[in-house]
Amino acid sequence: VFNVQGGTVFGAGKGLDNSVNYIGSANETYISVSDEAYIEQAVYGGAFHGIAKESHIYLTGNARVGNVYGGSFEPVHADNEPTWRCNNTDIRMYGGNVLQGIYGGHNAKGTVYGATSLHIDGGQVGTSNSAAYIHGGGYGQNTKVSGNVQLTLGTTSQNTPGVTVFGDVYGGSALGTVNTNAQNQTNVTLNAGTINGSLYGGGLGDQSTAADVNGAVAVTVNGGTITGGVFGGNNINGMPKSTVAVTINETDIEPAPGEYAVKAVYGGGNMAPYTGNPTVRIQGGNIEN
Repeated sequence: VFNVQGGTVFGAGKGLDNSVNYIGSANETYISVSDEAYIEQAVYGGAFHGIAKESHIYLTGNARVGNVYGGSFEPVHADNEPTWRCNNTDIRMYGGNVLQGIYGGHNAKGTVYGATSLHIDGGQVGTSNSAAYIHGGGYGQNTKVSGNVQLTLGTTSQNTPGVTVFGDVYGGSALGTVNTNAQNQTNVTLNAGTINGSLYGGGLGDQSTAADVNGAVAVTVNGGTITGGVFGGNNINGMPKSTVAVTINETDIEPAPGEYAVKAVYGGGNMAPYTGNPTVRIQGGNIEN
């Protein structure tokens, strides 16, 4: 299809880059990628230029996918059409391998006007030779999540090892923003699984782009293993604009010489400022620094 990269699956349609938002759009979409399926490029809960008002993506079995986006590639004219907006996205991963990254929001641009929800309970993200990130928000600088972000890895009663992530996990976006104001929340919870990287309540950003979080950030570790650190703030650029709370209740590795479940815990960010007063509570777990 013209301007659409082959090997991509959309829950809705294509739409037009100069048309209204309902072209190629859908009220609600469901995508299930399972068994031995292989999608080379990306899975979108939404459309290419249109949107899905509500989207649901399920990954199970041994399925392999390049990227996963709860939203669309780049919805058009959304701000002018209040009846055709992306309201909420829902991503659930129980198995399979996402090779490049998972994003709750859109890719190039666009707004999720409601909330993003990501439950990553199993499978693998990235490989030992190629890192992949998980973001509660979108990818591009012009992406936004207006409502809340809920990113949860594993369940508290999980008997299986959980997801293995080769890369970092972020509550915020790669380059965009999440939350409208301080009344919104970005919650990141690790119950089970292994993160071969660091866990951030904020976003990533780059040298010229701040991936801000405008709402309250809460990072909670109830189990699991993190080879890097736990940060309440951002990684490179941007910051939470409201409160930050980091709580470590438990980890999966019991104290043993030279063995740590978390390298370090920070209320702020990594190379990124936070001008508020973060709260850090260590109530259990095995932390090196």
